Amino acid sequence: AEFGKDIPEIVSLINDNVLKFTLDFNTVENKKAVVSRIISTDDKNSKYFLNDVEIDKKQYSEFIAQAVFGLTTDKPSLRNVSHKFIRNTNDKMQKTLNFLHGNTTPDVYDLLYLFLFGFNGLPLIKKKGEFNKEIKKQKAYLAAYRNPNRETVLAKMIKPLKKEIAEAERNIKNFDFKDSHDESLKKLSEIQKMISDYSLSYASLNMRVRNIEESILSLKNNITQLVENDLMEIYSSAGVYFNGELKRSYEEMVLFHNDVIKNKINFLESELLKKKEEIESINEKINGFHEQESSLFRTIKEPETLKSINQLFNKLTELRENLASIESNLTRINDTNALIKSLEDSREQLLLEIELAVQGLEKNIEVFNEFFGDLTKEIYGERYIFDLSFDIDKGRCNFDISCVTPNSNGGKKKGEITAFDLAYIKFVDKVKLKRATFVIHDSIEDVDVNQIRDIFFEANNINGQYIVSILSDKFSEDTDLKMMMNNSILELSSTNKFFKV
Repeated sequence: AEFGKDIPEIVSLINDNVLKFTLDFNTVENKKAVVSRIISTDDKNSKYFLNDVEIDKKQYSEFIAQAVFGLTTDKPSLRNVSHKFIRNTNDKMQKTLNFLHGNTTPDVYDLLYLFLFGFNGLPLIKKKGEFNKEIKKQKAYLAAYRNPNRETVLAKMIKPLKKEIAEAERNIKNFDFKDSHDESLKKLSEIQKMISDYSLSYASLNMRVRNIEESILSLKNNITQLVENDLMEIYSSAGVYFNGELKRSYEEMVLFHNDVIKNKINFLESELLKKKEEIESINEKINGFHEQESSLFRTIKEPETLKSINQLFNKLTELRENLASIESNLTRINDTNALIKSLEDSREQLLLEIELAVQGLEKNIEVFNEFFGDLTKEIYGERYIFDLSFDIDKGRCNFDISCVTPNSNGGKKKGEITAFDLAYIKFVDKVKLKRATFVIHDSIEDVDVNQIRDIFFEANNINGQYIVSILSDKFSEDTDLKMMMNNSILELSSTNKFFKV
């Protein structure tokens, strides 16, 4: 289509013939590959081939994304990345950096430029957010556990309580049974002691069950979902591999993360089942002792004695439950403090890795600017600098180009774009980044002829391809015409049109 309208001759050519386009190229891994496509005006009839083997459209697109552009995830999209390397419209030739559609959001550009310049810290940024969220949650738990007493106060309560418990146990042991129901009262005392002991175990197990259930719920909430909105929010699909020995891509890292969590959940659910079985067993024993207790109550006719022994056991039970509650809460506080410390230590280590990733990005920009500045200086006498900075806290990018005279005219703007794209190819070659090393530009007729000569000279000295359309009457000198002849891959005219139609 031209200007959004179908060209009848081309439509007829496609409909009346079988057109197969083939591209023989070296991948970003520097391996030979051949892709082919049979085109049709009806997309359902198009066919796709890789090394002469037919594949579906999705496989074809994924291979092009990875092999041509080094793109291994869904975001940034293949379409958006391709616009950087294929500037086939006047709009793209007028905007060095913001070359996508006018409604494109900053997030899309962030993903694009971090991908282009090899920033591999996006999964780490995601992990940092998870650490911050978990630390905040645990600190909220800690504040609740410390109400009404902090751990220092709780620790000081334990010794006096144990002293009170020992005294209560002595009082029960030394209780004077004076009447004929001596044996029954002693038996009742023993049963009530068993009820007190089992009740304490029952309360402790119930608290453990609640803690396990809270842990399982928390872990389930930490299972990462591979959904589009989440990926966009945390820049998680940057198309680069996770920094570290494992070299996992973001998706692989998420699956690994989720597997670890699921294993923890399975372990806790197994423990939860055992604890609930223990609770059921203890509850049955307590009920049995209560039945024995009720039976003995019916045989004992000394209410004052019963009242006294009940008071002693009630006091002992209350003291024991209070001690258990304090010890349990103190354990929770200490465990939570230890967890927060561990999370903060891990976050600090992560921040160091993020800083290294940012330093790597800054180093890459520095290398790029060496080439970009030299090219702009060579082409039109002004040194341009590209700035790309990443805000770790916000997870956002700022990018711009600075020069002595920023209000460039059209021709100079196209020269800037060419310098930028050629510098990118040199940069990729220098740092061995697995990205595309070609660029296709729309016409550059309004660029000064001397600048075009400089551009062509530089293009012939890059380890890549610079493809541009230009009118032949732009040049008249023999040396220019010879250069054109030596570097032309396709010549068209009013009598020699594309596809010969």
